[in-house]
Amino acid sequence: SAMLYQGMLEAFPGPAATEVEDSGTDLPIRDMFEDAGVVISRPDNAASGKGLAIAIKAGHNDENHNHNDVGSYVAVCNGKPLLVDPGMVQYDNLTWGEHRYKNPIMNSYGHNVPVVGGKLQDTGREAHGTVTVLEQTPAKDSYLLDLKPAYAQSQPSLQKLTRRMTYERKPRQAIEIVDEVAFDRPQTFEDGLVTFAKYKKTGEDALTIYDGSDAVKVTIDTGGRPYTLKEETLEAKLPSGKKPSRIGIVLSEPVTAAQIAYRIEPVDSPSEINPVLAKDAAADVSPDWDNVVRVEGEEFALQKGGQVELTGKHSATNGTALRMWNADGHELAWNVPVPRSGKYGLLVRYCCLRGRR
Repeated sequence: SAMLYQGMLEAFPGPAATEVEDSGTDLPIRDMFEDAGVVISRPDNAASGKGLAIAIKAGHNDENHNHNDVGSYVAVCNGKPLLVDPGMVQYDNLTWGEHRYKNPIMNSYGHNVPVVGGKLQDTGREAHGTVTVLEQTPAKDSYLLDLKPAYAQSQPSLQKLTRRMTYERKPRQAIEIVDEVAFDRPQTFEDGLVTFAKYKKTGEDALTIYDGSDAVKVTIDTGGRPYTLKEETLEAKLPSGKKPSRIGIVLSEPVTAAQIAYRIEPVDSPSEINPVLAKDAAADVSPDWDNVVRVEGEEFALQKGGQVELTGKHSATNGTALRMWNADGHELAWNVPVPRSGKYGLLVRYCCLRGRR
């Protein structure tokens, strides 16, 4: 944040504005940034932070601080990015020059895009994508991205590669991604899903990707072609210390033409991902987030065997967090007042030193 602040001061040296116009809290249901080839589709009342949204880009692979990511997207559920672009890496002596695109976060392998005939995306302005608007209505957005130029140099047998993204607002929010490929001779083909969240296989052709109680179900359709899931952790150094997971959807046999589609839908019930919440519960076990009983960590009722410190933390719920709760025998206790008798689920939020548990 300090580097960003300094960069802004240097980039915009003029005097500060004397007046600021409040544009309100509403967000449009879609945005298009034609120069960058980026489109964003949002639900109604997106400013609430609830619901499913997606940003997807075309662009080219000769941008400033470029990553080879034509066709990449970020899918967000209730404000949490569940299918992601991993972002930047820690810069080192391999960041620039001939070794740059050996890094899986900088090359296309670490993005939600295909691997075509064993080849990743090319680098340079000629490696680009285009966006065509198919539909824009209050109920649905649909775009067609031509990704062929992003692979054409290293994969001359490629005849067609398109990605159709459809975002449905009504009657129920959903995202559908359809990748269609054609070659002049049989080649391998696979898609990739990248996430920092947890995930598990929840059906023959289904995955659930989740962060706490926020989750999406990804249903895979290869048109009946056999495929395997290739799961791996991408080894790269990110400023956050996190390592993204890549879930490859790999067709089992070479193809001359194929289609891989997957549908992304919010999970209404956490029972798929958290059986504790489903135990002895009724059919609807979704938490009532408007009526939760929230107790801040700093509001403890009892402490013994040590002394915590309260400190400011910008990412904490109320801007404050506690620390130095790490000695053997140091106990804290909280009172949680509930309005009535019943069965309750407990969600605990915590932070820890990187690499610790």
